[in-house]
Amino acid sequence: MIIVTITHHIRDGSLETALQRIADNGTEMAAQPGFVFRHTGSPADAPLTVVTVTAWASRTDMDNWDALKKARSAGADAGASVYERVERLVIDVFDRRGSPSQTQGAA
Repeated sequence: MIIVTITHHIRDGSLETALQRIADNGTEMAAQPGFVFRHTGSPADAPLTVVTVTAWASRTDMDNWDALKKARSAGADAGASVYERVERLVIDVFDRRGSPSQTQGAA
């Protein structure tokens, strides 16, 4: 499994637009093969910082999503102007505790 965290640092005055883009992206992700989950939130003291945590079944699934997004955004306005910066961290999960296959059938 792969976990991806994205930290969006949103420009003042762009919160609603950024939140809609982030939500639309999550909806599109959910329809892709290998998508496991996605959660979105903000630190209590930083409302213009939005963090997404996404899980993919494999690196191949994540790479396929990345390629799809890159192809769709080629030549289009990717909307970077609503963000001061965006940080991405990709984590290869080696600990499977809590995964559906580990918890099914547990009493």
